[in-house]
Amino acid sequence: FYTVLMALFGATGVALAVVGLYGVVAASVRQRRREFGVRIALGAEARDVRRLVLVDGAWLVGLGLLVGLALALVAAQALRGLLYGVQP
Repeated sequence: FYTVLMALFGATGVALAVVGLYGVVAASVRQRRREFGVRIALGAEARDVRRLVLVDGAWLVGLGLLVGLALALVAAQALRGLLYGVQP
C-alpha cells in the first residue's frame, strides 16, 4: 500500500512539474513571438527557432534537476538522523 501511495505521489509530482514547465515555456514563447517573427523575416529557418525554444526548456529542466537533487541530498542527510536502526 505504501509503495503504491508513494508511486502515486511521485507520478503526481512529475505531472505537476511537466505542466509547470509547459506553462513557463509557453509564456516565454508568447513573450518572444515578435523576436521569432523578426528572425524568420531575416532568414532564420523554423528549425532554428524551434532549437531556441528547446534550448531554453532544456536549461530549465537542467536547473530544476540540479536544484532538486541538491535539496534531496540535503533532505536525506537531515532525515538520516530520524531513521534509528535502519540502514540506507
